[in-house]
Formats: sequence, structure tokens, C-alpha cells
Amino acid sequence: MCNFQTVTEDVLKRFYCAMKLHATWYKQGVWEASVQLGSERGELQQLLNATTAFASCVSHFCAELEQLWAFRDLLVNITQMLSGCCIAELIPLLDLPGVKKGRAKLMYKAGLKTLQDVAKCDPRRLMQAVIHLPYVSALQIIDSAKMLLIDKAEVLQMEAEEMMMGLSSPSKLTSEISGASAEG
Repeated sequence: MCNFQTVTEDVLKRFYCAMKLHATWYKQGVWEASVQLGSERGELQQLLNATTAFASCVSHFCAELEQLWAFRDLLVNITQMLSGCCIAELIPLLDLPGVKKGRAKLMYKAGLKTLQDVAKCDPRRLMQAVIHLPYVSALQIIDSAKMLLIDKAEVLQMEAEEMMMGLSSPSKLTSEISGASAEG
């Protein structure tokens, strides 16, 4: 059982910081969270920036150690979400040039939830989804989505080819077994 009188002030400050991050991340942006929490926007922004920087450092550390591959993949998304202060579903849309949080939300609400959706989208539909988006910008966003998808497909294809090359050569154990069975 926890005795709340023995909880140090440092622990309470960290808990309050965690509550601030939670309110900023999940419920609303910096502006709304600062009003709700009675904090200065600059203070919340500084906390968010420090947290993002720390998550990025931990992500780079995990990238250096092969054993921590799962944390590396998880922390990359968390770092992106913290820096954009957005939900995970918006991250692929935020990779597009000219698309920030506001446009990404509008696109997501209009049903353009993935890069594939944007790449297949008609420029006029994108212009309807994002208010005041010029036709040329809509074309650029759609072309960028297509290029990102092509790049991802090429990377996946190279990984698959490398994997298949590793499977096509017989393993040492298979060679030893077939050699032993030939002798016996």
C-alpha cells in the first residue's frame, strides 16, 4: 500500500508533466491544453520539445543495438507523433510535402487515410477536402504520394530479393545431412 505522504515532490512533478503531455497529445493541441491546465503555451511547447528530443535520442540508441529492434520501430512513430502532436493515423499523410497537421486532419476526415488513397485521388476531390488548396498544390501532393509509394515498393522489393537469395542457397546443415546420408 502506498503512503501518499512519502511521495517526493520530484515524483509529483514528473507525474504532472506526464499529465500535461497526455492532455497535449491525446486531447488537444498546445493551445487548448494550456487553457485547460492553466499553463503557459511556451512551457507546454518546451516540455513537448524536450520529450521529443529525448525520445529521438532513445530511438537512435535502440537503432544501434540489433536486440532492441522492436523499440526502435516503436519509438520512431512515437517521436513523429510527439513532434507533430498528432494521432498515429496521420503520420503517413504528414510525410507528404506541403501537408501539416491541419491538412492531414482534413484529408483524413475526407477519407484520404493512406498514401494509397492520396495517390489514387482526383486532384479536385483533394481540393474539396482541403479548403483553399490550389490545383497545382493538389497535383504536387498526389505526385508526392505516388513517389513515396514507389520508393517504399522498391525498398520492399529489394528486401524480398535479399531474403529470397538467402533462402535459395542450401544451408550448411542441409549439405552436411545430405553428405552423411550419401555415406551411409
